[in-house]
Amino acid sequence: MSPRSRETEAIVLDCRDHGEADVIVTLFCRDIGRVSAIAKGAKRSQKRFVNKLELFTFLHITYSELTNSSLLFLSDAELYASFINLRKEITLYNTANVIRECILLAMRDGERDENLFRLILWALHNLDLKQPYLSILTLFLVKFYACIGYLQLSWWRNHLLKLPGHQAPDIHPYLPRNHENPAIRPGPSA
Repeated sequence: MSPRSRETEAIVLDCRDHGEADVIVTLFCRDIGRVSAIAKGAKRSQKRFVNKLELFTFLHITYSELTNSSLLFLSDAELYASFINLRKEITLYNTANVIRECILLAMRDGERDENLFRLILWALHNLDLKQPYLSILTLFLVKFYACIGYLQLSWWRNHLLKLPGHQAPDIHPYLPRNHENPAIRPGPSA
């Protein structure tokens, strides 16, 4: 019996080489949370994975579960957004890395939280738009701590979150026109 292929949206949190041609990727997925997957032949791929398995990229992935392994098998990836500006400015890149490290340290494999997925996407999107990085990081951390249960949002909801310019962007432009999944509208809404 062959493993069933599944699809979801994912954000790349980490990549490391495995052997001569393979890459092990840590992803935070909308449907399945934080997972590790192996992309066979990714370093040699001229079509399936070229420039897609970079830090912070937003992807639509096709995967299947491997028998007797905690790794998923990543068979294909479609690039929705690369957030290229994060790689051009060191302050934006460092801010995105703080966000990435928070997720890697706080979430275990298999932990799923769609609100957190949307929050990460919101933060990366606003950083890519070159919004004030300290404001983005502060708002991310407040919502992140609330998501993992360390903070009550009642005071923040009434005061800080009413700041001008704190509007959830429409991520719809990143999705293909024929995409059947509901629109992903990230944002730090409670």
